[in-house]
Amino acid sequence: MKRILFTLTGTLCASLPMAAQTVTAPDSGKAGLPLTMEIQKEPMVSVSDMMKNPKWIEAFVYSFTPLSDVEPTLDAVTRDFYQTLQPVLSGENSNFALAYKMLKDEIASNGAKANASLFFTLGAVAQQLSVDASEQKNAAQAKSYLAEAVDNYNKAIDSFPNYQRARRNLGLIYMNSDDKGDIAKAIPHLEKAVALGARDASTYAMLGYCNFLQGNLYSAENALKTALTLDASNKDVYQLLAQVMLQQSRYKEARAMFNELIKKDMNNAQWWMALVNTYLAENDLDNCVVSLEVLRHMKKAETQSLYLLGNIYIMRGMHDMASEVYIQAIKEAPTQSLDDAIDAARSLASYGAFDQATKILDVIAKNYKGTVKDEQEMAMLTLRSNINISQGKGEEAAKVLTQILDRDPNNGDALNSLASYYAEMVEVQDGKEVKRQARDFEMAEMLLLRAEDLTNNQAKLRALTQHARLLVGKKDTDSLRKAVRLLERAQEIESSESVEQYIQVIRTAIASSSAR
Repeated sequence: MKRILFTLTGTLCASLPMAAQTVTAPDSGKAGLPLTMEIQKEPMVSVSDMMKNPKWIEAFVYSFTPLSDVEPTLDAVTRDFYQTLQPVLSGENSNFALAYKMLKDEIASNGAKANASLFFTLGAVAQQLSVDASEQKNAAQAKSYLAEAVDNYNKAIDSFPNYQRARRNLGLIYMNSDDKGDIAKAIPHLEKAVALGARDASTYAMLGYCNFLQGNLYSAENALKTALTLDASNKDVYQLLAQVMLQQSRYKEARAMFNELIKKDMNNAQWWMALVNTYLAENDLDNCVVSLEVLRHMKKAETQSLYLLGNIYIMRGMHDMASEVYIQAIKEAPTQSLDDAIDAARSLASYGAFDQATKILDVIAKNYKGTVKDEQEMAMLTLRSNINISQGKGEEAAKVLTQILDRDPNNGDALNSLASYYAEMVEVQDGKEVKRQARDFEMAEMLLLRAEDLTNNQAKLRALTQHARLLVGKKDTDSLRKAVRLLERAQEIESSESVEQYIQVIRTAIASSSAR
């Protein structure tokens, strides 16, 4: 059985960093890909991990020796009671359940005259019993004992406000609470404990930890620096301080600290990702790649890290490398968001890497088989059709778009894209003469009319302008007048100076035709 007063019953989960900021591809002429990893706002170390440090344990062992000025003076009756209690709490045969009963009986017999130290000791015993109950998987009993510990520590403080150990004990309980609101309650107790002389590394570390969670970065920095002054070997406190620097956008300082930590433990993936954050913040994509590749070859790169690496490779024009990394992400974590995988294919296509994008879509189809939602399937079909169109494979694109419309007759993108295929000008043999005309004017117009009736304004806008261009191609006056009316409808949805100029050009052509 552990005899540590402050053993914790839970841990604060430390997730890997995710998103920091978006970086735009330099000189690419395109919108920046999402180069995002979140700067970690949760401590990389949990309180229970900090508790494993022997120096921390030493600072929080049981002690029933009063401290002058910061603990109440024991009267003769209370001293006699402690002489009886001491054997129950010490040695290998300690019995906390018996001590708990003895303390409750003593407090009841003393009534309002009960010494504050009795409440403190009962709180400490209840806290230990809470730990024991947690180890026995009895969560309800553990919670009950912990609540009793808090109640008794508060009674000790009410009776003796300068009770240093009661303040520190209460601060640690609040710090380890699952209720984040309790973190704020911990800070004043820990500050008071420090003011009362608890100036050890562990107390300052607790104070820094709580201020970090509350976003009080300046206070956290001061407390953590003091903790390191008292115990420079504590890596947990060192990394918390590095996180504070990162949160304050002091990237060079944070980078220097994480580099020092990495020298002590090259396999710590969290520290490598924190390093990536410092490089991202300063748009140093080369060093981002180096750090991410280290994680990748250590087989410790998480899915989002791989997508980030792939995005950087795309922006560097290294499309094959991007494709390789994306495929690794998809194969290693097919249960991760399919939307991320589709976005990867879409990103490759937007940079003209059509073969690589198609390969990603093929890998998605294989690895996500049976789990694809209808809207995701539609998104992939649409992307395939756009790739085919971009590669000049109009017939293949038309087949895919027809599949989309069979499943979703009101898909505005598909209606407009298929209409574009049928509206494309082609050469047609007419006897001995070769004419240029729309591939299928009637089919194109029918599709555009359907799109114009949609509630989706963007699809409607695209259909109206495309329909107008189709009619202008006929060059007769009636068609030109219809084109103007369509463009005026488009202007009502979203005004555009270029469209207005186009309307004026058509009107001039109509006037010229009428004059003849």
